[in-house]
Amino acid sequence: MSGTVLVAVDASKQSLNAAALAARLMSRQRDQRVVLVHCLSQELLSAMQKAVGSGVIEWQEIEKRQIRMAEELLEKAQKFFEDLGVDRDRVELSVQKDGESPARTLVRMAETLGCHSLFLGRRGLSPMRRLLLGSTSDKVAQYAVGRTVWVVDAPLEEPREVLVAVDYREESEAIIDYTARFLAPVPGLRYTFLHLIPQIPPALWDDGRILSSHEREERLLKVERWIAECRRAVDGYFEKARALLKEKGVPDDHVKTLARPIREGIARDIVRWIREKQVDVAVLGKKSLGKGKPFLMGSHANKILHHAGGAALCLVGHMPEEG
Repeated sequence: MSGTVLVAVDASKQSLNAAALAARLMSRQRDQRVVLVHCLSQELLSAMQKAVGSGVIEWQEIEKRQIRMAEELLEKAQKFFEDLGVDRDRVELSVQKDGESPARTLVRMAETLGCHSLFLGRRGLSPMRRLLLGSTSDKVAQYAVGRTVWVVDAPLEEPREVLVAVDYREESEAIIDYTARFLAPVPGLRYTFLHLIPQIPPALWDDGRILSSHEREERLLKVERWIAECRRAVDGYFEKARALLKEKGVPDDHVKTLARPIREGIARDIVRWIREKQVDVAVLGKKSLGKGKPFLMGSHANKILHHAGGAALCLVGHMPEEG
């Protein structure tokens, strides 16, 4: 199954960490093409152009210098791939200076090249600036429709713990397939497939009155049956996950499945799990887990993106088709 991934490169540590992770994953995918891209800052170039006034020669030299610096960054990122044995002819370098914002450029390139995945570094923003403007990773995750977006913060030289969030919706198929296709070939990873059981529906509440002992027993039985049904709804996905990872050589004791009730909320529970279990990679759908909403400001996926710093987030859009 051939395909193309797009890796955004800039001067930040997070960006280089994203490139290093992409290299680790793609070094085990012999049929994948990689495009490393740097988007020149049009705001910076415009400011420099104004500063030099009408000096065309000086302006051209400044632009050439910026392009050379961009090429050096791309070559630095390319070395991650070379060091892991990725052939140079599989890695393309691209400097973009089309005047669009980086997010627009990346989404446009992903559409033009048919990329199934994009890798970006997480850039720190204050809560107010994030609310007003949104980061490049926010915008790419939202507008790169049907594509998987990786958002990377800290370096992951030897990732170990992987959290895969699934529910009873069809999107879980793509999440599991993507995990098996691109993560399972990396040796040493341990996986937890987690399903958060929704809160008990109003029909099973206590009706706002004191129940008799017989009524309480009946109600408890109904609640237990409802929880058991919720667990059965994801059993098929859990079985598929175990089978696919086993086919890829992942030991059985490296795969754990867990269905448990929501405690504080889907996003908060996942963020807490990431922090307490020291998760290195978290895989989830770009749609809001359990609600089916697209990746918007209020979605669970977006909340996790903003608050799960430290872990690499893989927001699955779809699974690349065979071709």
